[in-house]
Amino acid sequence: MKNSFLILVLGTLFINVNNFSQQNHFTHLTVEDGLSQSSVFSISQDNIGFMWFATEDGLNK
Repeated sequence: MKNSFLILVLGTLFINVNNFSQQNHFTHLTVEDGLSQSSVFSISQDNIGFMWFATEDGLNK
């Protein structure tokens, strides 16, 4: 009985954690937005916040 109650309490806590998570925000960039190519192989962020996108045609900042 104690184990069932403990599982119920822990399960409820873990389910409620998702209610406070932030929504992910995605912005889709295209060639019209300035990318050299629409296929991006790698994305990195430098220490001052710039995003770098690696394509077959080179790096995009």
